Amino acid sequence: MKVLAFFEYYLGYLARFFMPKRYEFEKKNLNETGARSFKLDGFKADIVFEFSSEGEFQRIKYLLDDLLRESDFKCELVFCSPSVEKIVLDYYKLFPDKIRYYRLTNLLRGSAFLTRWVSAKKLVMVQYDFFPQLLNLRSMMEKMILISPKVDKIGFYKSWCLSFFDLFLLDEPSESHAFKNKDTIIGSLRELVIIDRKKKSRDVLISTLPWFAEFEKKVLNNSERKIIFGNYWHDEFSYIDIGDFPTVDDVLVIVPHELDNQQAQQIIKDLKSVSRVSQSESPDYAKNIFLFSVKGVLCELYQYFDLAYIGGGFERNVHSLLEPFLAGCYCVSGENVDKSNEYKMIMNQAPDRIEIHSKINIDSIIQKVLKNRGNIPALNTDTSWYREFKSYLSGIEAKKFSSI
Repeated sequence: MKVLAFFEYYLGYLARFFMPKRYEFEKKNLNETGARSFKLDGFKADIVFEFSSEGEFQRIKYLLDDLLRESDFKCELVFCSPSVEKIVLDYYKLFPDKIRYYRLTNLLRGSAFLTRWVSAKKLVMVQYDFFPQLLNLRSMMEKMILISPKVDKIGFYKSWCLSFFDLFLLDEPSESHAFKNKDTIIGSLRELVIIDRKKKSRDVLISTLPWFAEFEKKVLNNSERKIIFGNYWHDEFSYIDIGDFPTVDDVLVIVPHELDNQQAQQIIKDLKSVSRVSQSESPDYAKNIFLFSVKGVLCELYQYFDLAYIGGGFERNVHSLLEPFLAGCYCVSGENVDKSNEYKMIMNQAPDRIEIHSKINIDSIIQKVLKNRGNIPALNTDTSWYREFKSYLSGIEAKKFSSI
């Protein structure tokens, strides 16, 4: 560990001259109020959370929201990627007295170094950031917990890193084989986030889109077949045969992964009768294909549809399958699902609710979906694992927590 920390320290110091943008990113820790250590104000955080990406932050957000309801709870957020910076800063503004944040420093040294900043005695990490400076916190911690660890390709170094942790929160029972003789809890925080968003979905859509109530009444409540293309990339269009869909009684909603104007124009050109909508652009109800140029509402939209095609499975890695699945959609995607834990979760719980193909025929799949409409098995909503996990984090007996 000392050897790794040595190389990380000095190579990082040299790298600052070749990575000025990263250095300036980390330097913000020195002059922002939210990045000020609790220690300097005589306080101590209850838990420090570490994550890299927006997806990893969203994975733990339900837990954070829940813990922050406690009047005296304080937490520290350590993040690595600039991509999640704005989200962390916005979250801090909601709880300025309860949160401190820290950009993980690989180049900046001295008084801003992590071990001098952290005050908590419990560390929760998400997935796989096994940087030596994070593992070096072991000597300061009473507990170290890893959420959703990657269980594939566990070699010597990764196995050694995993030995630092006291508890693993696993998405699936099938993953427990990699953690024999280790304390594990089976449960997905990601599921809780999606279920919570689903409960609030209509209110969110109506507040975000001034025209949504009318769209719901005129289109979503009166269409025979309802299909949504979520996290859509138009360069995958050649893999999708939509046939005669949609007819006059159907609706197709397309939500791109990126709000790119050039891609939007290509979609409108290739699919012809397309109405592009945004927060300020209302639908053209003479059309039945709607291109949503709106960010942050895809999860809320899924519950209105019978079939969801999820993008990324042909050219990249498939995007979230769990969101449409938990919303009650039949899911279909391209074959690039090998890296998706969500695909494995769905296959273990309801393999008859998802299909992957090298070429997708929308018409044949939607016919099958409609034929079996009403026979979708109930989802497993047991959340006792969450009470157990929260009890482990807080030290409070699980029976004192109300059900989710």
